[in-house]
Amino acid sequence: MANNISQTIVSLKKSSKGLDENMDAAKHNFLLRGFFKDKERAAQKVKADSLDKIAKEQKAVQKAKDNSDKKNEEEQKAIQKKEKSDQKEKVEEDKKAEERKQNNKGENK
Repeated sequence: MANNISQTIVSLKKSSKGLDENMDAAKHNFLLRGFFKDKERAAQKVKADSLDKIAKEQKAVQKAKDNSDKKNEEEQKAIQKKEKSDQKEKVEEDKKAEERKQNNKGENK
């Protein structure tokens, strides 16, 4: 049984080698050359299309990331601007409170 399986495997290897040789010969046959060239071109086109698709997807992802970064940056600037404005208002309120305090001290004397 094991010997039979070994012979079958050897036979398959020989057949596979013969088939490869026949396919090579067919590829070089002038009648079949066009078929194999068309098949190769189609495979190259599929590969190029998939590479283009990947590149477009990467650009879209990068664009979305850039837009997100830009939006975050704008939000940070708005927050900083609001904080500055709040600080100015607080300083002005503190000045006014100090002036009132000074005025009240002057009136009490």
